[in-house]
Amino acid sequence: MELARLGAISVIALVILTGCAASPDADSVATTPSSSPTPQPTPTIDPGPVALSVEDAGIRYLGIVCQRNGANEALNQAFAAGEETYLNGGDADPTAVKAAAAESLRVNSVQIALFDDGYYTWPEGVDVHVRAVRDASMKATSMYDSIANASSYAAAYNVAVVDDPAAAQAAQEIRYQLQLSPDTTASCVGYETAADALHAEMTERNEYLASFDN
Repeated sequence: MELARLGAISVIALVILTGCAASPDADSVATTPSSSPTPQPTPTIDPGPVALSVEDAGIRYLGIVCQRNGANEALNQAFAAGEETYLNGGDADPTAVKAAAAESLRVNSVQIALFDDGYYTWPEGVDVHVRAVRDASMKATSMYDSIANASSYAAAYNVAVVDDPAAAQAAQEIRYQLQLSPDTTASCVGYETAADALHAEMTERNEYLASFDN
């Protein structure tokens, strides 16, 4: 009986002592920083690289090259409009030619940037030909720049044309391997502004993924 009684007293004493203990300061508890690490957000875009299927590679290839094809055709038409005047000794207006060349230069730079985008990988056997077309685009940069900054129609007309048969063959090899039409005009219908759209997507994606590296 004494043991039971002592036990009860001990419990009562413990309750009394606990009730008398000072409660922790509410402000200090509220301001104590959590020691748990802040979870890092996960990118919603695949960080890559992304392997392209033959079908997707074909779509991307047309998206990269077709806009420059169209710009080059516009440049050819601008030259044609003043060619007769120039060849007959007249003073052809170079304005349209220079503007078209400036656009070809811009789109050519976009094309190079897209070919250099390592986020996507081309199907095996295609990448070497893509590199050849990319390098030919780089060589064409000085030609477009010279025409765009020519002092006259005559100066623009006489800029040496960059002729790269190996790159032309590589482009057709790409089309063959990706099961695309060899017709560079008909196959580009619907891709008139695709390079700009792809470049905007690439820029946005790179900026987004870079934000997770900080």
